[in-house]
Amino acid sequence: MDVQKYCDIRSFEPDEQTLKALKTIERQTKLSNTLKTLVSTVPLYKIFVEPAPKGKTTFDALTYDWLAFEQTLKSINKYHRRRIWEIASSESLYSDSHDRKNRLFWECVQNATR
Repeated sequence: MDVQKYCDIRSFEPDEQTLKALKTIERQTKLSNTLKTLVSTVPLYKIFVEPAPKGKTTFDALTYDWLAFEQTLKSINKYHRRRIWEIASSESLYSDSHDRKNRLFWECVQNATR
């Protein structure tokens, strides 16, 4: 089924449970962004602040493990996406506490974060 048609939810009003879950996702997003910012400063610290080994006056940026740095940043994004999927999956299963449009919304979020 076409995702645009499937996820076209007219007159959607999030219920209290959906709003609570969206706040959880917002908190998770802020934490992930903070973690990415902190991790991003590590190379700058290593290159410009950390004391150089004895006898070496400069740090060669080419020796920094940029591949590991890239993999670390990507893993934060994967974890964040997986966490949103887990929240959406959980919410889509709460069929008793959500109306049809709220369940459909969470199914769309779940599909979008696979």
